[in-house]
Amino acid sequence: MAGALPKGSFQKLGLNPQLLRTAFSSLSSSLTSLRTEGGGAALTERAVVKEAVGEQGSGGWDFYPLESGTPMPAHKACIKKERWSTDAQAFVPAEYGFDVRAVIHSRRIFGSGAERQVYHFYEVSNGRLEASLRFVGNKLTAKQPKHVEHVNDQGFMRQFCKVQARAQELAVSFNRRVSGRASWHISFVECHIYTLVDPDLWTGPGTVLAEPYLEGKFVKWNNNAGYIRATHKQSQARAARSDKPQGLFEIGEEDEDEDDAQGDDR
Repeated sequence: MAGALPKGSFQKLGLNPQLLRTAFSSLSSSLTSLRTEGGGAALTERAVVKEAVGEQGSGGWDFYPLESGTPMPAHKACIKKERWSTDAQAFVPAEYGFDVRAVIHSRRIFGSGAERQVYHFYEVSNGRLEASLRFVGNKLTAKQPKHVEHVNDQGFMRQFCKVQARAQELAVSFNRRVSGRASWHISFVECHIYTLVDPDLWTGPGTVLAEPYLEGKFVKWNNNAGYIRATHKQSQARAARSDKPQGLFEIGEEDEDEDDAQGDDR
């Protein structure tokens, strides 16, 4: 297995947290490689344009008015919003923000990971696309498949949403068990699935995963390319052996929190 995967390696575990972190990072990297690089026939990356940093919506917006999905409209529309319910073990309807009449989706990406591309996304109270948009609620990001083969697979983004909701459920149990300081706690952002109709993009209804846009910069502890951020003591030891200063590894939302193929991630 190790020889068949890019950067593959076997991990021997011991009673050492560092080895455990390395093993989990290697496992995550191997799974991503199997789904993309090593998972049979090569996948075809979608042709997209990336907007410049700080130029939100510079490529324009797609406007999707809220409509019932029965019968399915022949024009652009948003026909439902859902969330994964761990109680019902199914996707259930989710409420839009107050007075929301449409959603808008940027035409250019601002980030990309190993399997998904990231766009700007909002709920708005406008009844049609206008120069002045009235945003409702949080600034959002919308994620779509990175590869052509997954574009019309409605289950592809739903699986990510389901896993994220399940991860948050486990995080709540973990936080309750460890108690202690808030810095020890973990959490996962809430995500929703929006079903959109757009004959220019999908054959039939298409799905996007939307979640809150996280402002600011964040320390990147590991990623699916095998990167693991060193502890403070390890960084000091490396700095003492090097002529170059060692800085923090930080990312902004432009880099996304995805499994970036280059190893520095969105």
